[in-house]
Amino acid sequence: MMGMYHIVIYMLRRTDRSALYFGLICFIVLIRILSLKEIFLLHLFPSIHIRLLIFLEYMTYYGGITTTTLFIRELYPEEFSRKIIRPMVWIGCGFMLTILVFPVERYTQWTNIFHCFVLISCMYYLYGLVIALRRKRSGARLQITGAVILIATMLHDILLLQDPYTYYWIGKPIFQWGMFALIFIEAAELARRFSHAFRTIEMMSEKLIAMDRLKDEFLANTSHELKTPIHGIINLSQSVLEGASNRLNHVEKENMVTIVSIARRLTNLINDILDFSKLKNGELVLRTNVVGLQPLVSVVLEMFRHLAGDKQVRFVDELSVDVPRVIADEDRLMQIMYNLIGNALKFTAEGEIRITARDREGWLEISVHDTGIGIPPDKLEEIFESFDQGGTTTAVEYGGTGLGLSVTKRLVELHGGKIGVSSEVGKGSIFTFTLPVAIGVNGQSVEHGAIVESTRGLIELAAGAEVSSGETLISNGGRACTILVADDDRVNRQVLTTLLSSDNCSVIAVSDGTKALEALERNHQIDLAVLDLMMPGMSGYEVCRRIRERYSLSELPVLLLTSKNRTEDRLAAFEVGVNDFLGKPVEAGEFRARIRTLLNMKTSVSELISSEMAFLQAQIKPHFLFNAFTTIISVSYSDIGKARDLLGDLSEYLRGSFDFHNRERLVSIHKELELVESYLKIEKARFGGQLQIILDVDHRIHHQIPPLIIQPIVENAVRHGAMSQPDGGTIHLSIKAEEEEVVIIVTDDGPGIPEALLAAVREKRQGSRGVGLINIERRLRNSYGSGLEIRSVPESGTKVTIRIPMR
Repeated sequence: MMGMYHIVIYMLRRTDRSALYFGLICFIVLIRILSLKEIFLLHLFPSIHIRLLIFLEYMTYYGGITTTTLFIRELYPEEFSRKIIRPMVWIGCGFMLTILVFPVERYTQWTNIFHCFVLISCMYYLYGLVIALRRKRSGARLQITGAVILIATMLHDILLLQDPYTYYWIGKPIFQWGMFALIFIEAAELARRFSHAFRTIEMMSEKLIAMDRLKDEFLANTSHELKTPIHGIINLSQSVLEGASNRLNHVEKENMVTIVSIARRLTNLINDILDFSKLKNGELVLRTNVVGLQPLVSVVLEMFRHLAGDKQVRFVDELSVDVPRVIADEDRLMQIMYNLIGNALKFTAEGEIRITARDREGWLEISVHDTGIGIPPDKLEEIFESFDQGGTTTAVEYGGTGLGLSVTKRLVELHGGKIGVSSEVGKGSIFTFTLPVAIGVNGQSVEHGAIVESTRGLIELAAGAEVSSGETLISNGGRACTILVADDDRVNRQVLTTLLSSDNCSVIAVSDGTKALEALERNHQIDLAVLDLMMPGMSGYEVCRRIRERYSLSELPVLLLTSKNRTEDRLAAFEVGVNDFLGKPVEAGEFRARIRTLLNMKTSVSELISSEMAFLQAQIKPHFLFNAFTTIISVSYSDIGKARDLLGDLSEYLRGSFDFHNRERLVSIHKELELVESYLKIEKARFGGQLQIILDVDHRIHHQIPPLIIQPIVENAVRHGAMSQPDGGTIHLSIKAEEEEVVIIVTDDGPGIPEALLAAVREKRQGSRGVGLINIERRLRNSYGSGLEIRSVPESGTKVTIRIPMR
């Protein structure tokens, strides 16, 4: 049993052959005991031949000494020279060979020679063990004791075999008992060594664990410390790139872009290291909720469209709006998608990256398809290992650390799902992972119950809140401002509405981006929009982009709410025109403060623009006043009544122009026409028959328009159009309603507008502070998203068209 035990140990741990040799010694001793004096084997096998018994007796004798030599060399390799041990083993093997080759009558005659060899070997054993003892080798004292016992029993049996009659008083052979003693001593030594090795390994393991923990702490602390300088590098490089771009040559610009790119890669590496460390140490805790996959994927793809740069890659979202929700940590699910899509983009120079999902018996199977370089079959399993990049060539060509997919795999498994990949070299790859479907929920997260309870008091405060048109919530909390809130979560909408209503704000709350845009179409008095980043159908990014097609940053500020805080998220948000960025969950005080800041900014800009408009309205050309008074004086000599009427017209004109307190955003079209008619009467009196005026106005139109947008165009048509010719000309003013628009057209038959001025209007260059086409162009675009339509033909006249939406 002991021999079998040690041989099994050797099979499990082949680096230490001492267990093998000791196991063989045990088996040799067993066979020798069974064959010695033919007692046990004859009882077991009565018909056994005597030659076989002699063969076993001599073979175990020679083999035992040879195996013992190998064993003791394995225990103390430095004390027993290989140059001496090797010949000793060869001699032992030679004697065993004689047993196999020669008959029993012959090889039994050579026993005395082997006895001499054994005595010499024992002396060498003692010599080596004494040296080991002097060198304080472990277990040497015990080995010497065993060797002395073995040598004594061996000498006893040699004397007995030489002349049994002379040494009859010695008794029976006892070598086997010496071997037993040695076996137990060796077993004890091996057990001690194994125990010592186990303790050593245990201590080393503890040290390695401590060092590994220290390494993780070092990486985490270093990563945190590296974040600040790396962000500094990014910000400074970006500042130089944007601020001094005109002074940098092409090579310098490329170098700055490379610096920013490398710094951002370092930032991603730091984030991966931190996540890997948390996952490895089991420190990462998931905050699982019911998460909608479609809005989340929409947001991630929006970010990558921004990050793709010059790559000709299309991002295709094939997820339907009704794709099942999943139980997941929203932040970590976005990280999984970000890593997989980022990996696909890195290895796809051109083509498409496609996202699909399907329900598989309670699990949602999400796939990221790409048309990149593909993965070799022998690397499919390795790519999820830490720091593996699918081969050295790939690592050199495409860069990266190989941590992203490893972190992704651990995150998926932490959610209880699985991840796999299928790929064909040169055609692309498909990464597929599974997440549990949220069964039996109505779209409300697991944690929302607590949120409802914690905010119930706030919700009850919204006394003016009422639900209308399905999911649209309208709260008339006050008249100070009107705020649009778009969030797909009912509880969040209610909480935000309550917070804003308590600040005397009217709130229009909707459940998705499409309804938000519809609300803006219906109500152009909205002062601010609060958008959730991830909404079904249309993400916050897309809604903001659509808003910016019509409103400027100051006209309709946008506050984006999101649980993400990555640099890429913020860059993508500011790229589409977001004013401010607030993380979720929202803290009431900070939310109110940011809302007030944005509203104050809007009010300040509006007042500044209104003041500028009022000042611009008051700028009247001195020569116009001089000409007007000259005309009135001239008329007064012949027609005092007409002069009195002209003074009234001039008074009306000046009252409308010099009103510094005129900060109205819109005025009635009839009020604007009064100003135009007053101006034209004065000019008609001045130029007489040279100026022909045709008014084609639909007086049933009671629409409101921005102030002072018609009169300056009419004045420009009179001064630079009709009356710039020796024979005068004709001014035609038309105001009509066409479908959903009020169309205002001012036409003259003058020399036309110079091309340089037309280009300045198109480029919105302000050459002076005068009220002119450029100013009107800017105001119309800010209000309606479209400006003046100017058509001018040299020597044929100019046609200026204004289109005002009827909303």
